[in-house]
This record gives sequence, C-alpha cells and structure tokens, in this order.
Amino acid sequence: MDVPDSWQELSDALARHPGVVLFLGEPDAGKSTCALYLVEELRSRGLSVALVDGDIGQAHLGPPATQGFALATSQGLQLQNLYFVGAITPAGFLMQVAGGLKKLADHARARKVQVILVNTTGFVSGSTATALKLHKVELLSPRHIVAIERGDELGGILRGLSSSPELSLHRLAGVALLGRGMQMNVRGQPQVQPGTAGQQPAGQVERDALYIDAQELA
Repeated sequence: MDVPDSWQELSDALARHPGVVLFLGEPDAGKSTCALYLVEELRSRGLSVALVDGDIGQAHLGPPATQGFALATSQGLQLQNLYFVGAITPAGFLMQVAGGLKKLADHARARKVQVILVNTTGFVSGSTATALKLHKVELLSPRHIVAIERGDELGGILRGLSSSPELSLHRLAGVALLGRGMQMNVRGQPQVQPGTAGQQPAGQVERDALYIDAQELA
C-alpha cells in the first residue's frame, strides 16, 4: 500500500523519542494499519517494538473479547500474553478494558521494549468514551498519542488531555484498512472453536477477566 507522508513523519518522531504510543480513532479509521506499518518500520531501524492490542471488538492478536501483547520479530509478531475481558464492547467492562491494557503494557515495559504501540477500540463518542480514553492516558502515561480522524470526532477527548512537554500529540487523517496491502502475521495465536466464550456477543460472557501467558497456550 502507499504509505502516507504523515506516517513516515510519525515513524521518525517515534524513533527520536521512543516510548508508549496510544492510538485513538473510530472503527476502521486505520489504527491497526498504521500500527502494523510502525511495527515493521521501527523494527527495521533497530528498535525493539511491541504491540498491545486493546481492540476487543476487532482483536488481531487473539480471539474476540481479548486484549493481547506481542513482540515484533523478524518472523512477525510473537504473541506473549492475552487478557480476557469478556465482551466485545467496553460498555459495562470499563475497568477490565483499562486494567487489561495497563497490565499488558507493564509486561512490555518489563521487557525493556523501546516502542510500545497500544491500539484501542473505536469507542470514542460520548462522555463515557471520553472518560475511558482519558483514564487510559492516565494509566499508561504515553509518550505519544496518535489520533486518527476523519473530521473532529476525537475533539472531545483531545481537549480533555492535560498539557505536558512529555506528551506529543499527532493528528492524522483516516486512511486504508488493515488487509489492503498489509497483513498481520501473528505467531502463537490461539485457535478458537465456534461457540466458545470468546465469540459470544457482549453481555453473554459471564466470566471474570483472566490473564493468560502465551506459554499456557502451547
């Protein structure tokens, strides 16, 4: 796919100032595609990179209703841990969603990963969504926030951010979806059989959030 100039400029900024990178955007805005580009681009520059996938509705590292943490390797993304939230939408599961991301990001930090890319759900509209996203910012203390927008749909969230010289905000235009010229190759991804809890709609999974180490999936 054609990579926007803004993505190349973003990769330059992350290489100069590594750290936690939090992605914000509506569904299908291009968050996952941008994150995947950055995984490969930054790894090719010699940086250690991790992806923390918090998009429980469109999970890429594990089954639906899970968050995941993977390390970037020369052979693709190597799954390390999964966090089972128990729903495919944050509504009613706000603590699990925020707490799971924090736990997975802390594991990446413990590995001394230089760039930790944190993808989030497309839940961005309304006061509850704004409060959840700002809580994630507080928990994760990102070095960068990447806001991918079609208009000003993230304005409410961004206006709520506290000004800090240690936080860089990058506002990008929404672009192509994952799969148009880019693929996410995940090693160690668990297989989910039809009818299991991970595939049930939100509200039908009566189970507390669980944390799973990838070694347990072998």
